[in-house]
Amino acid sequence: MVAGERNLTQSYSLTINSNMAKFKEPMRQSDFMSGMVSDVSKNIIPENSVALAVNLDFDNILGAAVVRPGSSRVGSQLVSGKTILGLHQHNDPKNAANNILFAVLNAAGDATATIKNVATGADVSTGLTADEKVRFLSFGGETVAINGVMAPQAWDNSSWITTAGVFDLGDWPAAESSLVTEFLDRIYTNDETVPYRVNYSGLFNGTAIAWEGDYIDIEAEDGGGKITAFGKVPGYILFFKERSLHRWNYNSAFPESLVQVGTPTQESVVESGGLVFFYSNSSDDARGFYVTNGGRPQSISQDTSRTVNKFVQAIDPANEANIAAFATDRTIGWSVGDLEVEGETYKNVVFRYNRVLNQWSIRSYPTEFKVFSQYIDSGVVHRVGGDDDGNVIKIDDRAAYTDFGSAINYQLRTHSNKYGRNTLKTMTDEFFVEGKHLNGLGARVIPNEDPSAAVNMTKLSRVNPMLVRVAISEKVIGTSLAVELWGTADGNRPEISEIELTSIDVKETYEQ
Repeated sequence: MVAGERNLTQSYSLTINSNMAKFKEPMRQSDFMSGMVSDVSKNIIPENSVALAVNLDFDNILGAAVVRPGSSRVGSQLVSGKTILGLHQHNDPKNAANNILFAVLNAAGDATATIKNVATGADVSTGLTADEKVRFLSFGGETVAINGVMAPQAWDNSSWITTAGVFDLGDWPAAESSLVTEFLDRIYTNDETVPYRVNYSGLFNGTAIAWEGDYIDIEAEDGGGKITAFGKVPGYILFFKERSLHRWNYNSAFPESLVQVGTPTQESVVESGGLVFFYSNSSDDARGFYVTNGGRPQSISQDTSRTVNKFVQAIDPANEANIAAFATDRTIGWSVGDLEVEGETYKNVVFRYNRVLNQWSIRSYPTEFKVFSQYIDSGVVHRVGGDDDGNVIKIDDRAAYTDFGSAINYQLRTHSNKYGRNTLKTMTDEFFVEGKHLNGLGARVIPNEDPSAAVNMTKLSRVNPMLVRVAISEKVIGTSLAVELWGTADGNRPEISEIELTSIDVKETYEQ
């Protein structure tokens, strides 16, 4: 922090004048490194955090709030109004020209589902069960697809097959398989008719695996519910149930539940940096996001000074089975649907978490993401999402400043601050916002943690390319005050680096 600066959450020296005191120096928040934090007393809240951050990242320019990158459509819209039920890129390790991005969605009339080639929009497999999630696994140059209802099928670089191949499809142990993964050169899959059983194959011999009747039953009596997801960390495969978590290293079984925390769906489980992150709704007090290295899961959304629990608790329970996640080596995103928090609605929300910086924000998109996948394009790894409107969308496209044509609106709200005193404060003058590309900036001041009493600022003017002056349009009085800013990305990526409050009068009495 520059000499002479003070953060908005610190105490300040006052100049005393009769019944009114005035802070000697401007109050500045010039560090947003802790990101978005809720459900922490304002007396102990991280001083470089904010109460709300929508479509803002804090790790693009460390310490500043920068509007997130846009997103772009891959190919064309496949079918308007249809939900993407599965998404996966088949990768041929021998010839990248054979790589295909597959998407699954209902066919016209919704009687069946189809697998499409996203690049061409053409059907490559038809007659699948409608409305069922489809999960994929690429292994040994082929890609298997399962939906928990039909017998599995695999893409062999030229067609979909239902027998033989790398996956020994003719001997697949259960037609009702809804989960599949690889661990130590064996294939693992579940059986919906035996909800605690995991089948596993023999070792891959360089050409194919073989199913030899091997399986493990994961504590049939533990009350954890059915197996819902697989995950992997170095040394272990993880078996998630609805209300418990177990691990296995092939040589030794660890069937005891590590903790009574599970997950409702495979799509919420994602790997990043050798760790597994997931969403759990196993009990009322367990709802939230977790991380595990194969041991006891740790909450990252509550029971921490960087909590966002107020927003997590707003997730609609009816939508928990549709929560989907994506990850890079540093960040994780969970698509959770719409949120309503303290009377405000946030549409098509994605929670974004930087695991390195322990930093949260939320994003809002024009449509809701239902599934995610890795996508390699021209040798570069991207993350893509399938939405509820027949689109496959590249996330965080650095060349995009909109969401496939829709403007990106952002919002930032500081924490309510009483500036070390419980007496009334009055703002009557002006404040300043430092940053870049702040054209069309909006601002308001919120007294006493009450957005319904907010005073909108109507007079904003640019002092220089990096500084916007906000004139106080009417007197704002409150024991605590918060500043809210909003705007729209307009072909550039707006950046907020500092909020400077130049004048706050502080009463010496507690009465208004």
